[in-house]
Amino acid sequence: KFIEIFDKCQTLFVTISLCITIPLAVFFYSKLVFVKPFSENYTFKLIVVNGLSNILSCTTYLITYQMTSFPMFHSFYKFLQEKSLVSVFGIFTHFFDGIALHTALFIAYNRLTTIVKMREGGNDALFFFTSVIFSIFLSSLRIVDLYFFTNQYYKEYDFGGGPMFFPRIEIRVDILRTATDVEIAIVSCATLVVNVLLAVFLARRQSFADRAERRNACCRYKAERGLIITSLVSYIFYTIYFINNVVARYFDVTLCGYAQFLFLGLASLTPFWCLIIFSSSIRR
Repeated sequence: KFIEIFDKCQTLFVTISLCITIPLAVFFYSKLVFVKPFSENYTFKLIVVNGLSNILSCTTYLITYQMTSFPMFHSFYKFLQEKSLVSVFGIFTHFFDGIALHTALFIAYNRLTTIVKMREGGNDALFFFTSVIFSIFLSSLRIVDLYFFTNQYYKEYDFGGGPMFFPRIEIRVDILRTATDVEIAIVSCATLVVNVLLAVFLARRQSFADRAERRNACCRYKAERGLIITSLVSYIFYTIYFINNVVARYFDVTLCGYAQFLFLGLASLTPFWCLIIFSSSIRR
């Protein structure tokens, strides 16, 4: 009974959060892409790719997995099952999640090189396109695993309140799934290291700057701090989501399995809200 109530509450909470976030994200991300001076900076474009990927990952997860336990959507998921579209929707979910994970690392690395080399811009178009291409390539490993070595389907149950589906996964080859988990763990650790170094270098640079430089660079430091905080908070929530996912799958902990959507929602939505809260120039 507790798990059922928890599942409905988390679904309602994340769904409402998505409904609030999506229109605001479209507005502010459009500003970063089309309005100067943000549109001239490829770092912001990478942030947009990361933020949209997070939101799309959460949205597709909601549609593919989370709503299956609600009898009112039974006919929709029956249609997906009959048309063999379950794996297709699952692929989109994991693909967007992979894009979000890898672009977060590239964003942190870009900010680190900007601070260390004291570059002005972060307007590196080559770095942007390279980051996106590598993120797509690395995320494609999940697609190979899901499409060729995993069978995703819905299993129907009826507990008295009407028929409903629950997602099920049959893994044919464990090695690729394990490899993707290891790759995710490595990228997550690398993101943590880069973010910590970024915070240290920014703090040292600010502490050694003279007063004139501090006055001239005050706004820039605030912007950098905002991006650092955004990266760190986003990383923390994604790490919680990843650990919860591993515990649910490898140790068969029921509560962790149900809580996966809550942690995914937090990991997906916090990058946008942290960016808005801690980067004041974007709100103007």
